[in-house]
Formats: sequence, structure tokens, C-alpha cells
Amino acid sequence: MKNSALPLFAAFLLLLGACNSIDNAYVEQIQNSLNKAQETRAAFEGGQKQSADLVGKMSMAPDGLKNNPKFGYMDHFLRVNQIQQGCGSMIIAQDEMVAKIQAMLDEYTDGKVKKDAILKDMEVLLANIDGYAERVSRMNSMCEEAGKGFDKAMADWNAAPAAEKTASAAMPAPAMPDWIAARSTGAEAGQPASGTAAPGALAAPGALSPAGGGAQPAAQGGQPGGASPGTLAPAGSTPPPSAGGPGTLTAPKQDGKKQ
Repeated sequence: MKNSALPLFAAFLLLLGACNSIDNAYVEQIQNSLNKAQETRAAFEGGQKQSADLVGKMSMAPDGLKNNPKFGYMDHFLRVNQIQQGCGSMIIAQDEMVAKIQAMLDEYTDGKVKKDAILKDMEVLLANIDGYAERVSRMNSMCEEAGKGFDKAMADWNAAPAAEKTASAAMPAPAMPDWIAARSTGAEAGQPASGTAAPGALAAPGALSPAGGGAQPAAQGGQPGGASPGTLAPAGSTPPPSAGGPGTLTAPKQDGKKQ
């Protein structure tokens, strides 16, 4: 009887040792980052809705306003669509990182891995989570800027003489880029948004590779344009890839360092 109790006691000691080896302060730090990620996700969802509402509002603009490049409709419309798709990309990429962090945390708290084994990878992922949170204020500024720009375009349109409005209405409608047309077609068919990415500064960010091998920067499509960071590119052009300056919505660098 006494001998049979020894294995149980040994197992208890091992379990106790595993629990004592867990750095509770480190676990709390990781959990705080996961909580921050949820707040950031909610903010990007809000930005997604706000930009979608702006897209709907802009779509109802008079045809003459849309047709005449003088009013800059395509500049604002393209940028708001980029913001909307960029927010969606941010949500997807951050969700992948959160899943990776949670899996690593579970392995650590279950005693399957040591802190040293996850420390480096966790540091990179947590820095990315902080980076996503820093993008929220930029997203809000971009939505506000685009909304004000369209409001000014509407004011200029309303103040235009009737003859100019008539001539503008007779102009050919601007051609929509393929990535917007693909998204619109999918929405009308009740299908998920097309995987065609918006070009330039709002390309999908920092997603994990399919093999789960760590954070990978997404390729940024399109050709560099002539607009400076935070400005609207000329109608029909591709905004330049951004380095994370004011007014842009790019992802954190994969090494966790600030851009």
C-alpha cells in the first residue's frame, strides 16, 4: 500500500514543479496583449463599417460628379475602398497571429515547452500586436480625411453652374479598377468578397504563412505612384507602397520593429 502511493506522490511533485516553473507575470503579459488584440479587432471592424458606409454614400453621388475628374470623385472612392479592404486584411492577419500566440501560450502553460523555447517568436508576435493597435488612429484619420474630401466634392458640385453639371453628366463614366469590380460582383452574387487585393498601401499585412512558420509580409501590388504618403493618388492610378508614414494603413514589420 505504501509502495503504491509513491508513484502518485512522485507525479504530484512533478506537476507541482511544472506549475512552479511557469512565469505568471509573463503569462499575464501575453494575456494583456491578447486582450489588446480583441480591442484592436473591434476598432478595425468599426473602420470597416465606417468605410463601407462611405462607399455606399459615394455610390449615390450624381453621375456628373463621378464622371468629371475636376471633382476628384475617383480619388476619394478608391481610397475609401482601399481602407475598407485594408481593415478586412488587418483583421484576418491579426486573427492568425492571435491563434499562433494562443497556441504557444497553451503549450507553455501546459508544461509542454519551456519559456526560452517560445521567447523569441513570442516577442515578434507581441510586437506585431502592438503595431496593429497603433494603426487604429491612422485608420480613423484616413476615414475622416476621405469623408471630408467627398463632402467638399459634393459642395463644389452643388455650387457648379447648371451648364457644367449637364456637360459633366454627358462625360463617359470612369472605369473601375478590376479589384473593385471583382468585389462588387461578388457582393451582388451574395458571395464572399473576392480575394483580389487592393493595390498599394492597403495590401494585406503581416499574415502568417500557410505552414504557420511565422509572420510574413504580404506582397504589395501595383506600381509606385506619384502621391506622397497620406495623400490621395491621381484618379485611376495606383497609390505607392507605404513605409508606414502618417495617413497610411500598413501592417507592422514582421520583425516587430516600428516602421
